[in-house]
Amino acid sequence: MCIRPRYVCFYQALAGVHVHMRYVAEVLVAGSDLTEHMGRMRSWLDHRSCEPHGFRLQGAGQQRRLRVSFKQEREAAAFAEKFGGTVLPLADTDAVLT
Repeated sequence: MCIRPRYVCFYQALAGVHVHMRYVAEVLVAGSDLTEHMGRMRSWLDHRSCEPHGFRLQGAGQQRRLRVSFKQEREAAAFAEKFGGTVLPLADTDAVLT
């Protein structure tokens, strides 16, 4: 088993595998107008030239969680701050988005 430190898994580094950490911002998306929320988020990302690695929407009905994966921690933090979310601890982001 490989325990991930903040930047690189030691065993993967020894094997010569280049590992990119992903920083995941989680935002609660309440209400029924998901299209409007996603449009505002996409516009914000485009305006700042942020390129997220991936998106995952969880939940149904009036309460959904959107997880957005970024290569840079500062982008994840800015996104979370803008949309009232949080940046997940790195241990919680393993296998969240691949």
